Amino acid sequence: MSRRTWSEIKNEHVSRVAMNGAKGYSDRAYQFLSAAYFDLAALFHHPELDANVGIDVAVGNAFAALPADVNVVFSCNLLDNATIPLTEIVPSEFRSVLEFQEAHSLMQDFSTAPAEPKHWSRYGDQIIFKAQTDIDYTVHLFYYKTPAEPDFKASNSEMAEIWDERILELSVLRAKTALWRPDLGQADSEVEMLTFYQFSGYPLLRDHPLFPRPERRTIDSPHGGPIT
Repeated sequence: MSRRTWSEIKNEHVSRVAMNGAKGYSDRAYQFLSAAYFDLAALFHHPELDANVGIDVAVGNAFAALPADVNVVFSCNLLDNATIPLTEIVPSEFRSVLEFQEAHSLMQDFSTAPAEPKHWSRYGDQIIFKAQTDIDYTVHLFYYKTPAEPDFKASNSEMAEIWDERILELSVLRAKTALWRPDLGQADSEVEMLTFYQFSGYPLLRDHPLFPRPERRTIDSPHGGPIT
């Protein structure tokens, strides 16, 4: 059997919520499915959403723009000609964008003297370095991306096929919460999520702890760390 498309998942959602033919429900179905999709993508670590890219940084720059789909930055390495220094990439704890400690620490030690990038920090849609670059560099970025919005006219989810039913079920529970008996919808949602987490084998995205700070050479988190 071929994998269900977004359009087929949406039709099944409408059928399960018993809203076939209901005026205006199509847009709400889109909202429920999209919310469930993004929530599951952000809650669990899906290998399909791991990505990497080379970012060119011209001489004299202390900033580099991140790809638009970046969620969590795992690691940042310098690309030397055709050789990438391979280091162990340990996914760290997801931290709120309101926690600016890493960026603040780097900014305090910022140097205007041109130098090879040694430390970085994420700030908004950019990564910033501890000093202006002394030559042109390519930074190899490893990150966890936010999936593209569902296309209900074509395509499939970017996550593994085993999550299609979970997306559908969670979206239906969200719909029930909004349309009637929100108490039952919320209770069912919590049970479903906990049950699937126990048997899925997928780690929570925030389950990877930071190393104790004394054991780290310097900043080392999804929002900053040493460039190796």
